[in-house]
Amino acid sequence: MHARNCRFPPLLTAINPTPPPPVATAATHKMLPFNSNRGGCYIPRTKPDEGRDTVRSLGFNKYKIQPKVRLTSSEMFRCYADVMRMFVLVVVPLQFVSYPSIKMIGIQTGLPLPSVWEILSQLGVYFMVEDYTNYWLHRFLHGKWGYDKIHRVHHEYTAPIGFASPYAHWLEILILGIPTFLGPAIAPGHMITFWLWIVLRQIESIETHSGYVCYG
Repeated sequence: MHARNCRFPPLLTAINPTPPPPVATAATHKMLPFNSNRGGCYIPRTKPDEGRDTVRSLGFNKYKIQPKVRLTSSEMFRCYADVMRMFVLVVVPLQFVSYPSIKMIGIQTGLPLPSVWEILSQLGVYFMVEDYTNYWLHRFLHGKWGYDKIHRVHHEYTAPIGFASPYAHWLEILILGIPTFLGPAIAPGHMITFWLWIVLRQIESIETHSGYVCYG
């Protein structure tokens, strides 16, 4: 066995080619937004108001794009509930076809594990493919028909928060899921790389919708 394969016995059990990978993929895809606070920053919290106070105490308020806009706890909960409803109705059913799809396009779920260089090079491809295709699909959704029929749901929260990152019409979830999975379909790698890609893509989306600009 390759040396790097001996370091991750629990991980090897998790990526054994059995039904758990789709379950883990779904959990990876949807749990990140729910670990963010009111602004989408990664700070543990138990209540929205506690998360807001934590952000304020750390001095993040000066980076808030719309400092005068504050969502109530009921608005936060409605966003959370709607996202979870879409998760159950749209994302969970997709997991029934995700595993055979992953095997069909050639994503590996066993040994050997990928090298760091392999992971980084494939992630680079995934980001470029996703950025290009997401731009054109997003542009279509901002056309008259696409916006009126689909994309307007996503813009109900005019002051974005981390929770609102996956808040969208069910058809938009499917449409904008294409750029995320197109890269792995073009350059299939290992399930570890795929999971890491989903995590990074979710972090990018949450940061974009956080309502804060901490750079530039």
